[in-house]
Amino acid sequence: MQKTYPIGIRQEKYLTTNLDVIVVDNQHCYAVIALQGAQVLSFIPKKTMPPTDRLWLSRGNQYTINKAIRGGIPLCFPWFGPHSNPNYPSHGFARNKIWQCEDIRLEHDQSHVLKFKLGHDEETHAVWPYKFVLELTIHCADTLQLDFKLTNLDTTRFDFTFAWHSYFNVDLSSTEIYGLQGLSYIDQLTNTTNLQSEHFLMIEREVDRIYPQTHGEYVIQSKAIEPIKITTNTESVVVWNPWIDKSKKLSDVIDEDWKNFVCVENGQVATAVQTLDVNQTASYQLNIA
Repeated sequence: MQKTYPIGIRQEKYLTTNLDVIVVDNQHCYAVIALQGAQVLSFIPKKTMPPTDRLWLSRGNQYTINKAIRGGIPLCFPWFGPHSNPNYPSHGFARNKIWQCEDIRLEHDQSHVLKFKLGHDEETHAVWPYKFVLELTIHCADTLQLDFKLTNLDTTRFDFTFAWHSYFNVDLSSTEIYGLQGLSYIDQLTNTTNLQSEHFLMIEREVDRIYPQTHGEYVIQSKAIEPIKITTNTESVVVWNPWIDKSKKLSDVIDEDWKNFVCVENGQVATAVQTLDVNQTASYQLNIA
């Protein structure tokens, strides 16, 4: 029996791949969300002139099931970055798993709210031995709002880190990132801790910075796009771009495409390890305008 969706919603295969996606097309925005990872691949607010995707998606993706998709907003959980065990997936398993779409609502203002869920199973338990449930609610309107909830269903407390590994569609040569002045950051390339004195950050070489404690408000300005405004209640942010040499080593990034994106990744990473008690729920929000 075919599932019935509200007006403005359809499920389909993405391009010519086996990747199942939900397409949102309402009066406020156009969005594409993959069931794998509950990952937003595209968000185009229709109020922008001309309507432009806020997110970058790599043209080098093969869209292989259970393999990470480069671009959009992957959710890294229950750890960020490589694991100490090299056989475990980088950035955790949440972005590689198929989530269940639990509910889709058409709101009074003709926006849509989609709710996704992922629970523990044998595969997750093999690399992270806890019982849990993740919920991701995505509100597709003039702005993109993500509400992430994690509930501990185990008999013991556990630690976790996470991040929304957001890729933003920019002209890198003209990009300025505001909201980081006066903050301490860990330079992953030199393994040093520094203080950003500049009013805004420009990307002029490979960058991989972790800001452990932030204010949760950022603006990305770049040529030919309207400013991207980010607000979140998460404490940490990572700014990343691989530049020339490292992008050549990434099989899913086409040459020169490093010029077209910057990652501003909000979450709880570095010194902001989170501990969740039994039957407790942690909630985090991300808003992109």
